[in-house]
Amino acid sequence: MLLRWQPAVKDLRAARDPVENGFFTDQTAVDAKAQELLKKDAAEAAKYLTDLTISRMEKVVKLFRDLRKKLLTKYSGDIV
Repeated sequence: MLLRWQPAVKDLRAARDPVENGFFTDQTAVDAKAQELLKKDAAEAAKYLTDLTISRMEKVVKLFRDLRKKLLTKYSGDIV
Protein backbone atom coordinates (compact mmCIF):
# COMPACT_ATOMS: atom_id res chain seq x y z
CA MET A 1 0.00 0.00 0.00
CA LEU A 2 1.41 3.36 -1.00
CA LEU A 3 0.22 6.02 1.36
CA ARG A 4 1.16 9.65 0.96
CA TRP A 5 2.64 10.24 4.40
CA GLN A 6 3.59 13.93 4.32
CA PRO A 7 0.07 15.18 3.58
CA ALA A 8 -1.43 12.63 5.97
CA VAL A 9 0.69 13.93 8.85
CA LYS A 10 -1.02 17.31 8.51
CA ASP A 11 -4.41 15.66 9.02
CA LEU A 12 -3.01 13.69 11.94
CA ARG A 13 -1.73 16.81 13.65
CA ALA A 14 -4.96 18.71 12.97
CA ALA A 15 -6.94 15.97 14.72
CA ARG A 16 -4.49 15.12 17.50
CA ASP A 17 -3.04 18.47 18.54
CA PRO A 18 -6.24 20.12 19.87
CA VAL A 19 -6.99 17.08 22.04
CA GLU A 20 -3.42 16.89 23.29
CA ASN A 21 -3.28 20.64 23.95
CA GLY A 22 -6.55 20.41 25.87
CA PHE A 23 -5.05 17.78 28.14
CA PHE A 24 -2.03 19.99 28.82
CA THR A 25 -4.18 23.08 29.36
CA ASP A 26 -6.37 21.25 31.89
CA GLN A 27 -3.44 19.75 33.79
CA THR A 28 -3.12 22.52 36.39
CA ALA A 29 -6.81 22.21 37.28
CA VAL A 30 -6.56 18.41 37.36
CA ASP A 31 -3.57 18.58 39.70
CA ALA A 32 -5.34 21.06 41.97
CA LYS A 33 -8.48 18.94 42.20
CA ALA A 34 -6.45 15.78 42.81
CA GLN A 35 -4.51 17.49 45.62
CA GLU A 36 -7.73 18.75 47.17
CA LEU A 37 -9.28 15.28 47.05
CA LEU A 38 -6.10 13.69 48.36
CA LYS A 39 -6.24 15.84 51.49
CA LYS A 40 -9.77 14.57 52.18
CA ASP A 41 -9.73 10.99 50.92
CA ALA A 42 -6.93 9.20 49.09
CA ALA A 43 -9.32 6.64 47.60
CA GLU A 44 -11.49 9.42 46.17
CA ALA A 45 -8.44 11.10 44.65
CA ALA A 46 -7.34 7.80 43.12
CA LYS A 47 -10.83 7.22 41.70
CA TYR A 48 -10.91 10.73 40.22
CA LEU A 49 -7.55 10.27 38.49
CA THR A 50 -8.40 6.75 37.33
CA ASP A 51 -11.75 7.85 35.89
CA LEU A 52 -10.13 10.85 34.20
CA THR A 53 -7.43 8.66 32.68
CA ILE A 54 -9.96 6.13 31.39
CA SER A 55 -12.13 8.90 29.94
CA ARG A 56 -9.19 10.52 28.18
CA MET A 57 -7.94 7.20 26.87
CA GLU A 58 -11.34 6.35 25.43
CA LYS A 59 -11.38 9.75 23.72
CA VAL A 60 -7.90 9.19 22.24
CA VAL A 61 -8.71 5.66 21.06
CA LYS A 62 -11.88 6.88 19.33
CA LEU A 63 -9.97 9.77 17.77
CA PHE A 64 -7.33 7.48 16.29
CA ARG A 65 -9.81 4.83 15.13
CA ASP A 66 -11.80 7.49 13.29
CA LEU A 67 -8.61 9.05 11.97
CA ARG A 68 -7.37 5.70 10.70
CA LYS A 69 -10.45 5.32 8.53
CA LYS A 70 -10.16 8.88 7.25
CA LEU A 71 -6.47 8.60 6.40
CA LEU A 72 -6.77 5.23 4.69
CA THR A 73 -9.70 6.44 2.61
CA LYS A 74 -8.18 9.80 1.76
CA TYR A 75 -4.54 8.83 1.12
CA SER A 76 -4.46 5.27 -0.15
CA GLY A 77 -5.74 6.10 -3.62
CA ASP A 78 -7.93 3.36 -5.00
CA ILE A 79 -6.85 0.88 -2.33
CA VAL A 80 -9.18 0.69 0.67
